Amino acid sequence: MSREDGSIYEMQFEHICRALGYSVSRPAVGNQRAWDRIVNGLKVQIKKRSVDATKPNNIRLVTNLSSSQVVYETSEVDVFAVFWADEWYVIPSSSIASACGSIGNGVYMPSVMHFRGRWDVFAGSTVRHEMQSMLF
Repeated sequence: MSREDGSIYEMQFEHICRALGYSVSRPAVGNQRAWDRIVNGLKVQIKKRSVDATKPNNIRLVTNLSSSQVVYETSEVDVFAVFWADEWYVIPSSSIASACGSIGNGVYMPSVMHFRGRWDVFAGSTVRHEMQSMLF
């Protein structure tokens, strides 16, 4: 996926968050390594991933790196917003991190299916449900 394609999904993500009433900001200077947006004070890494025919249940957070490699720490990213299989997954980094806070490159998607469409991750349990039904 090109950088331009990634920007399209970042804009779509931002639009949804703003429509739900969340505060969204971008990095002040250049591209941050670990996060793309801050939503309600949480650092968010936005990813668009295709379903891989050879490993349809797995994604890599960083392309072209081994799935076992550590690519992030929970101190760097609070939430991953992943567009996969035509759905948004809003995944707290702590749910895919090791006990010491390291996040490996491989994510087994069936283990995070309960985060599909979980925009309320950004607001505790408060989300504007009337807007959510219009957007999805």
